[in-house]
Amino acid sequence: MSAAAPKGKPLLARPELVQVTELQEFLLAHDFIVLPTDKNLGCAVVTRQWFLDGGFTLLSEELNYRELDATERDAIIGKTHTSVVEAAAFVEEFLQHPQLANFLPSKIPEDAEADPVIPTFYVIPKIHKTPVKFRPIVPCHSAMQNPCAKYVSKMLKPLLAERPYLLRGSKDLALKLKNLHIPPGRKAWLVSGDIVAFYPTIPTDKCMQIVLDWYNQFTGQTMSLPEKQLFGRCLWIALRNLITTFAGCTFLQTRGLAMGVACSPDLANLFGCYYEERVLPEERMPFFGRFIDDVLAVVYADSAEEALTIASIISYEGVNLEWSISEWNTPFLDLLVYIDPSSGQVEHKPFHKARNHLECIPWTSHHPKDVKKGTFVACQMLTSKQLMTFGCYILHAAIQSTWLILG
Repeated sequence: MSAAAPKGKPLLARPELVQVTELQEFLLAHDFIVLPTDKNLGCAVVTRQWFLDGGFTLLSEELNYRELDATERDAIIGKTHTSVVEAAAFVEEFLQHPQLANFLPSKIPEDAEADPVIPTFYVIPKIHKTPVKFRPIVPCHSAMQNPCAKYVSKMLKPLLAERPYLLRGSKDLALKLKNLHIPPGRKAWLVSGDIVAFYPTIPTDKCMQIVLDWYNQFTGQTMSLPEKQLFGRCLWIALRNLITTFAGCTFLQTRGLAMGVACSPDLANLFGCYYEERVLPEERMPFFGRFIDDVLAVVYADSAEEALTIASIISYEGVNLEWSISEWNTPFLDLLVYIDPSSGQVEHKPFHKARNHLECIPWTSHHPKDVKKGTFVACQMLTSKQLMTFGCYILHAAIQSTWLILG
């Protein structure tokens, strides 16, 4: 009797899904790239030349980046490799933590002859700006220093949890506004602000010193000296000697934080909190909150000019903060914050930007699982049929096609 392998049941065709091969051929034929947009405003189809022009425009800023030759590139790679290995050896010798000692060098190739992963710089379009601008991204998920950056991020979470003016999202903002009471007859203004290019313009040395001092003070006697020394080592490794490639060239980031390093949001938040907590609370500012680079304040004042003067006590070293003032309402995050004309109290309701398609990252995309789990899916109101549209699923194909085109 002969053995026969069971045949699997053929899957039904899914016409609503993107055919990756056909999409790739179309993009290659027309020299197009499909990119996600800033602020989750959907997908954008751009030309390859636009993509390259945007990348080189940002990388040509001499204050932020410097192009490296092959010798400098290899020297920096060797220095980072040595620093990570030494940090892991430090953990093994002084902390006796084998799991952490194995984790820190986990992105170093096991084959000594293999080249480590160097993050590939890219840009996404800010279609909500006129003219359209570029958002720089340096995806460091596989870089040698990323485990150190993840360690720094984890250790900073308790410190961030105690920051009084740091917003954790729209829900946190709504709860805080609910507890805000404006006395009858008191004139209040809504003052919102945007920190211009927050990550790239943060003075790195100043940020490192603020975070290191604050962390050592916060942990006090609860952590040993070797643990504090390890944090300082990992912080230095995460922020120093960050190199990236673009169109065959290698660049060193010389200023600011890179959007794509695991601890960058934590460091940027603490940098902002340091300056806010030095001047707040302000008697005429009953509410202040910041979500990364967006700030919102409620100010008591008799005029818009006076409200702006009061709000301007908030400033951050090395970065520019642009203010806007409203007597009645202002959009912030995904809420419209407004002053109720009848009660005089600050209220809120849902708000969607004009171009927000409420798209989400589908589970079939090529994003790492931690990115998928950490992404807020703002599409509860969409039907399952709508979620299967071309616009939602083109992203997972585009991620793969983009790098094929650039390669």
